[in-house]
Amino acid sequence: MVDEEIFVDKLQYINQYTDELKQMRGQSQEQYLDDIVRQRAVERTLMNLVQACIDLAQHVRAAEDLSPDGTAKQEIQTVERPLVAHDFYF
Repeated sequence: MVDEEIFVDKLQYINQYTDELKQMRGQSQEQYLDDIVRQRAVERTLMNLVQACIDLAQHVRAAEDLSPDGTAKQEIQTVERPLVAHDFYF
């Protein structure tokens, strides 16, 4: 069974990283390319967002006794079904 506290925690991280990325928008491409600090902040935040999605997928997979699939993409695809929306819509 999926631990609701862990599930919610991971979703909060996903929302936080998404909000942070939204705050970093608004520059022209030229400004963005001239600002290496902003580029690195965007890259790192995006990496954290992707990792949080992978962690969430792995938690759901493990809790539902689904076999590990190896790659991060496969982890997410394994749980890419109505399980999340159906069982945890709150």
